[in-house]
Amino acid sequence: MSDYEQKDMDGVVFEVDKDKLTEEWMAPWSGKAMINGEMYYINMYDNVSKGGKPYRKLKFKPMQQGSYAPKTGTDSNFKNDGDLPW
Repeated sequence: MSDYEQKDMDGVVFEVDKDKLTEEWMAPWSGKAMINGEMYYINMYDNVSKGGKPYRKLKFKPMQQGSYAPKTGTDSNFKNDGDLPW
């Protein structure tokens, strides 16, 4: 298992266990990203265009301030120990 260090303008999504997708609106992929030093939740959906071409749609939701890491300084890196909460 490798450590993941969250960097600015970078994010990751993981496939959600299909047993946990109990509602149609739930995203089959979810994760986190850091944009301009702010952390966001990511939901990713698989879609198909009107022309039949597959694409991915991303939705970002800001995390609550204080629920992740300090917003100031450069020491706001996310380190994942593999035990993700989602």
